[in-house]
Amino acid sequence: MTDTTTTKRLLAAGVIATPLFFTVAFAQAFSRDGFDLSRHMLSQLAMGDLGWLQIANFIVTGTLFMAAAGGIVYTVLPQTNPELMSLLFAVASLIGWAWISTICIHLVITGTAETTAPRDLVRPS
Repeated sequence: MTDTTTTKRLLAAGVIATPLFFTVAFAQAFSRDGFDLSRHMLSQLAMGDLGWLQIANFIVTGTLFMAAAGGIVYTVLPQTNPELMSLLFAVASLIGWAWISTICIHLVITGTAETTAPRDLVRPS
């Protein structure tokens, strides 16, 4: 397998990642009783008995996006220095971490972390 073929396959992983994610997520959202897209986040599908489907969806989609990032690096690297690519990756990772942390902190502080989940998706404690 040549480098061009590898790069094309890695980039193709990024092309199929988003449609795959939303196909699986919407299939779950429309098949779960009590789940309302206007009130609930797609990540809440990770709760309940069928939560493993959404967790697997997150893992597969994340892996496909990381493969696509590798394809982008292979495409851009000959024209760019590696230090700049590392810096851009670090900045993007920090932005993602800050975004997720902000959402989690907001849900905990406002007390909506448990009240926004559909009743049939929350496991009884």
